[in-house]
Amino acid sequence: VSFSDASSNDHYSLISNYLTFNGALALTDSSDKVVLMDQLRSEKKAYVTEENSLPKIVVPVNQDNPEFQAVVESAHKEHESKESEGSSESEEENTTTYIYLWYDFDEKTDSYTAAQEDETMAKKILIPFDITQYSKDEDTGKYPDELVTSVNIDTNEDKSASVEEVREGFYRAKYYVNLLNAGELDYKVTFLYSSNVDATIEPFINLGSFQENVALTATLRAFIISILLVSCVLVFLYRLSSLSGITLTLTSVFATLGFMVLFGVEINTAAIVGLIISSIVSLACFIVYQNKFKNEAYRGRSLKKANSEAMKKSLLPIVDINVVSIIIGAFIYLIGGIAMRGLSAALVLGGVISLLLNTLGLRGMMWMVTNTTGLTGKYQHFGIDETKVPNLSNEEKQTYYGSFANSQFVSKKNTKIVGIIATVLTVATIVGVSVFGAVNKGQIFNAKASQSVATEIYFEAVDRKDAFSENTIQKLLDNMLIYEEGKETSALKSVGSHIIKDGFLVPETLSEKVKVDDVTVEHIHYFYIVTLDTNTINNDTLVLLNTSEYPSASTTPQSVNAALEYYISEYGNASLDSALLKENTKLTPDAIGWGDITLATFIGIVILSVYFALRYRPSRAIAALLGMSVTSAITLGVFVLTRFPITSYVLAMLPGVAIISAILMVVIMNKERDMILEDRSKENDFAHKEEMMLNANSMSFDANAVIVAVSALIAIMFFGFSASATSSFYTFLFIGIAIALCLIITLFVPVALFFIKLLSRVNINIKPRKSKKKKSKPKASKSAEPEEAIFIGIND
Repeated sequence: VSFSDASSNDHYSLISNYLTFNGALALTDSSDKVVLMDQLRSEKKAYVTEENSLPKIVVPVNQDNPEFQAVVESAHKEHESKESEGSSESEEENTTTYIYLWYDFDEKTDSYTAAQEDETMAKKILIPFDITQYSKDEDTGKYPDELVTSVNIDTNEDKSASVEEVREGFYRAKYYVNLLNAGELDYKVTFLYSSNVDATIEPFINLGSFQENVALTATLRAFIISILLVSCVLVFLYRLSSLSGITLTLTSVFATLGFMVLFGVEINTAAIVGLIISSIVSLACFIVYQNKFKNEAYRGRSLKKANSEAMKKSLLPIVDINVVSIIIGAFIYLIGGIAMRGLSAALVLGGVISLLLNTLGLRGMMWMVTNTTGLTGKYQHFGIDETKVPNLSNEEKQTYYGSFANSQFVSKKNTKIVGIIATVLTVATIVGVSVFGAVNKGQIFNAKASQSVATEIYFEAVDRKDAFSENTIQKLLDNMLIYEEGKETSALKSVGSHIIKDGFLVPETLSEKVKVDDVTVEHIHYFYIVTLDTNTINNDTLVLLNTSEYPSASTTPQSVNAALEYYISEYGNASLDSALLKENTKLTPDAIGWGDITLATFIGIVILSVYFALRYRPSRAIAALLGMSVTSAITLGVFVLTRFPITSYVLAMLPGVAIISAILMVVIMNKERDMILEDRSKENDFAHKEEMMLNANSMSFDANAVIVAVSALIAIMFFGFSASATSSFYTFLFIGIAIALCLIITLFVPVALFFIKLLSRVNINIKPRKSKKKKSKPKASKSAEPEEAIFIGIND
């Protein structure tokens, strides 16, 4: 359960009351006269009204009920008695008299008198009604049919009501009304365990108190370090051009974050992951443009002309890259579940913003730089080797096509080895997911990933409910010192210092029937549980009982349970029967269902394949479908099969792996398309297509290598510097990037060529449309005079 307003810490306790509430309402006065609300039911519901803009609770009742009238009359008599006493002692302030509305009221055990000594019982009193506000009508002689009370607004006792206090007052008023209008359950619900779940990320900036300096949290620190290192890499590779890439990427990320805040998107771990993927998408757009810009320069073009041509040629791949982000983000929003909404919003908004910035913004920034007179012909300022730029006036041709243009990444040996490994791992992943999902009731990952070990101490009493006292137990644990060799007793920490806030918990009692001399006797076991904030204290931990409090205690270190047993036997005064330390392993439920995010990613991949079929032909689209699917599956399989300890929430990175895989293939497909458009041979046989694809794979490796390097660098920085709870996310991303590079560089072209050859055998006979017969034009009459022949250029 999460609240948008975290300022009120007791909202969680109110939710606990909601979940455990089972009706059984009752009204009592301080003399323990009782009337059950079932007897006072009205057809009207309780509701919230306001007076002078402050909340009031109105509870309709059946005022004619004699038991209700008895409670009210008793309260009025008590108040009259107080008033008469107050008149003789003018210095004492008159005490207001109330009737009290209870929930979960037990007629056998609960009473106002007992509640004065039992804090747990006192918490069951919901609302006090001032009896002076409930009097008989002078005309009718009857009591009103509604009980009305105000909600305490002045929580800080400053005798004024702030906006926050009024808002909190209305929140509490609605809470009470909801409880009053709820029906009863046929069973009893009790919280045995409840605790706040630690956030997987922390706030970006921790201001602390006014006296402290602003502290950067781990997530923000990882962002800053990633920005600095990626900026250094881009500056090293692209010099002046890198400024536009860095600026546009940061603008894209923070604009995306701004729109997410504007639209009220929850900024959770998935949202942070989405922002990281969006930054990689924006960087990939810039890297694609830069690769084409440098290639145009190596063809002998000026910087101005190279920028113009690069913008034309990079427009479609930039659109493709951002369409990848938008499509996958959209399907995650539709299918991936509520926990993934932040991720989907970041991908969709980031894709749209990146598309606008890297088409319009990048064009404008690079136009200003390349049209600067002082930079004309200075290729070295843009990371271009001037010695490799041909001089077209001397009819020199392009000789440099990239650092890896002559590298052959595809060979029969490489394809065979990588193909077999990929096939085996994919099949193993499918089998592993199926087996572990069936055995572990849908949990495909190592269950230990979602476990947290908590140490708890159980205090038990049989048939004595009043045996428990927080103060007594707190005192005991405060005087149970954790032994450390060589340390003075005064310097030792106590077990009590590890009790978490609200760590005392009284669970539901357990009933046990036993036979004594053929008579069945029912014993009730009452448990008092204390939860510690660490798992380092266990029964192997040695402790000392403080001898100043317990003089006869042993001065020899002993186990925790031995010390507890000694205390029970010597100082328990028969109030407690046993005390025992237990290490309880609790499962923390996964934030998402792994099936939802996996299905959403796969459907997004399929839709992307349809888009690629329209852009780059079906054979390439099928290869892209397999590339994205296999890369994502193998990455998932690495964690499933190795039983790496993670939770299903780490699958937030699965769409990121698919997106990066798609980007690498877009770069290759677009390079092949450019080469086909520039090819003058116009050959269309399979050998020529194979040569073109192999060359495109090699020539595009420059851009792909930079995309992979930058993405891997971001993953490493977040792994090392972000919150430790999210380190597995970035391990997942890094492994996915490495797998994507290996598979796509070696297998994408062979798979695409296979489907080119396969689809070429499919003959679809489409009858050509019959052309409509054109009406013959009347022949122009020829003159007897000779006509002048027209040749462009000659007649001029």
